[in-house]
Amino acid sequence: MKKGMSPIVSAMLLITIAVIAAAAVWFYVMPFIPGESSASIRYYISVSSCNISGGTVKLLVRNIGGSQTKASHNVSIYDIDGNYRGKVDLRRMVAGGLYWRTFYNNSRIYRSRRYYIEDSDFPRVYFNC
Repeated sequence: MKKGMSPIVSAMLLITIAVIAAAAVWFYVMPFIPGESSASIRYYISVSSCNISGGTVKLLVRNIGGSQTKASHNVSIYDIDGNYRGKVDLRRMVAGGLYWRTFYNNSRIYRSRRYYIEDSDFPRVYFNC
């Protein structure tokens, strides 16, 4: 009579060890992979138009998400190089709504340049002025 482990038991043991090792690697590596959590994004917007007139800038903004924005929500505007250019108020925009939002320019927004809006509740939205 042979002593040892049957081939079926050894195959099952190898498969179990491989699955446990893969799960350990997965849970160890995943925190190091950067990415935007969809749980942190609450609203989706698009900027259709940007008009500069005198000392003001008007943005035509659409809420393309499924929920109304917060009662008080100022988001930051940056140029393409990441330099802060101002804030725009995006409060109480109902889902599907199209709004003109005006803010004082302070000579920070220029024509024919690319900008983006960024906030923890919004994905980054690019637009041209």
